[in-house]
Amino acid sequence: MATPGSGESVPCCLVEFYVMTPGGSYEIHQADCLTNMLIRGLKDDFRESFKIPVANQIWKHDGRELNDSRTLKFYGIEALDKDKEKIYVTRSN
Repeated sequence: MATPGSGESVPCCLVEFYVMTPGGSYEIHQADCLTNMLIRGLKDDFRESFKIPVANQIWKHDGRELNDSRTLKFYGIEALDKDKEKIYVTRSN
């Protein structure tokens, strides 16, 4: 990862998270996310704002579930010049 002032860009993208509430509606959260960070780490970063424990978060992008041991970049979520990427977050039982 680049260090501040090193001149290297930090790989990130704007993500819009659609988090399903217990009532069945969605709360929308936006965040700049590191594309080379594991999904598991991102889930941990967002557990308090999503109000869902990490083990119970299910993330989906383009109809497929995101694996905790992969990165956003692995799923092609990395472009800074595209529209916001959308990830849907639900709670497992």
